[in-house]
Amino acid sequence: MRLPDDDAIVPFFQPIIAVDTRKIVGYEVLGRVRTPSGVYSLGPFFHDPAVPKGAKVKADRLIRQKALALVAAAGIGAKVFLNIQPQWAYPFLRHDRRLPTVDYLQTYGIPGHQIVIEISEAGASVAPKDLAELAGRYREAGCQVALDDFGLEFNNLERIFVLKPDFLKISTALSGDTSNKTLFCSLLRVLGLFAQETGLDLVLEGVETEAQFLAGLGAGVRYFQGHFLASPQPELLPEDSPADLIARELDHYVSGKVKRWTGELEIAAQMNALLNEVSGVADRLDECLCRLLRAALPSWVRVYVCDGYGYQLTPNYVSNGTGNWLPQYEYVGRNWCWRPYFLPYVVEAARKRQGVLSAAYLDLESCRPIRTFVYPLGADRFLFIDLDADSEGFAKIEERDPG
Repeated sequence: MRLPDDDAIVPFFQPIIAVDTRKIVGYEVLGRVRTPSGVYSLGPFFHDPAVPKGAKVKADRLIRQKALALVAAAGIGAKVFLNIQPQWAYPFLRHDRRLPTVDYLQTYGIPGHQIVIEISEAGASVAPKDLAELAGRYREAGCQVALDDFGLEFNNLERIFVLKPDFLKISTALSGDTSNKTLFCSLLRVLGLFAQETGLDLVLEGVETEAQFLAGLGAGVRYFQGHFLASPQPELLPEDSPADLIARELDHYVSGKVKRWTGELEIAAQMNALLNEVSGVADRLDECLCRLLRAALPSWVRVYVCDGYGYQLTPNYVSNGTGNWLPQYEYVGRNWCWRPYFLPYVVEAARKRQGVLSAAYLDLESCRPIRTFVYPLGADRFLFIDLDADSEGFAKIEERDPG
């Protein structure tokens, strides 16, 4: 690729939007080149192995310098996310020299707390201790640190412990094709819980569709970036420019979730009504189970009883799909208190004195989507009914939920 002239290299700014304020809270700086035929990304230039490293480093710093000059002139307080290639900054650490970006901040009078350094993994071969030192040097200047492209490299998990980032940027590229949507949403939810417990801020980047945005909301993501919300621009936009779009999407999300949860409560109420009728002999467990299995609904796939400490008191009774229930005696005595759904729903069912429905999860043995209904039988015994999460009733609920 031909080396662009300095004057042709320009920074573009892609907004990062917070859903709580519905405002732009930051911008990622992206490199662009102006040509007679239009404006193009500098990505191919930076990834071209034929381009000398020195030319790439020069262009990278020029983009940063021009971007910070524009930010200073605009007088904005939004955060500025700057991409850093660790291997290019490493020589400054080795020779104990000042980092160019820190010099730019002093030149343009920009406070360090306004800057977020995105440390990219792509192609980096910098040792963990050097990454930690690099992050420390930026933090000494007041900057925050983001780990970029989380999950796209095999060693990202280690980088979290090494860098202790303030932001974790998750790319929707992880989802791949549409067949990975469920897996991607599950990963997002796990990362949302991880961020909540560790004080990390998540940024979902590459958001191209409403579905991706709603998936992020469902996982507890606060910050979003992508063409669905705002494309990269040569100018810095008014901070409230995305407010109407975000408000509409939040309304859509809330209405869908309310409909979903209402549907789940309706199913739980129906299950409770049925079980209240047929479990009247709970003190005689065998007779109780016989009556329950005769009244079983098509969505039931497994039935068993545990005590409040997780020990299974009965065999599994598994539906063979023809109305018969096959006992699996080898499960008697197993303990399930370690399963995430077990103790929370047991405590809730005991307190409410009625059955409660779990969220959907993938069954370890059958690998099918399952929901578990936990019903208190009294005397510290709880009925567990595993339901097919793909059954007709739940399918209608999924249709109501845009996220």
